[in-house]
Amino acid sequence: MRYNLYFILLSVLFGASCKPNAPTKVSAEAEPATEAQTTQSSAPALAEIPADAPRLGNQAYDYQVLLPLFPPIVSHAGLQTSSGENYRMGAGVVATATGSYSYQDRRFSVVIHDVGSNQELLADLAKWSGTVVNEDMETEYTKTWLWDNKHPALTTYDKPRRVGSISVILYNRFVVDISGRNIELADLDKALQDMHLERLK
Repeated sequence: MRYNLYFILLSVLFGASCKPNAPTKVSAEAEPATEAQTTQSSAPALAEIPADAPRLGNQAYDYQVLLPLFPPIVSHAGLQTSSGENYRMGAGVVATATGSYSYQDRRFSVVIHDVGSNQELLADLAKWSGTVVNEDMETEYTKTWLWDNKHPALTTYDKPRRVGSISVILYNRFVVDISGRNIELADLDKALQDMHLERLK
């Protein structure tokens, strides 16, 4: 009887090992992403100024038109807050929008000014305009140059303190000021690039 049980057990084990493997289930999650899914994961398009955007009496855009122009990220720093106002300066009106960005200890502030037809206000917003300087010293870097080969710009950078700014005048109407701290000079250039100033028209 003991031997019969032994042979029965062997038969059961041998029969189980000869069974065909069960079909493997294929998960839908393992399928590669479609083209539509890939497109949806890409960065959103940046806002443009609508053709019918509201303007002030001097043809400057209302500050609320400027607020959507701040990208979600500049130089790897994310947008934290944005605000703006329309205010009087001398005999004219200026629309101003400000965006604040941060990443770890890196900070950026981006300010967009629109003076509209009051071009005489540019001298107050960009006091450096009309000057020419090109200095690269041990502790400081200062240079006037042309953004896009036609728009006056000024870059300043304090090397020991790692703070700096870029100011650009566009079309004798807009002044864009980008300032940062705990940054490298290349971070300022990246922030300017990420702003895509060609949208200001």
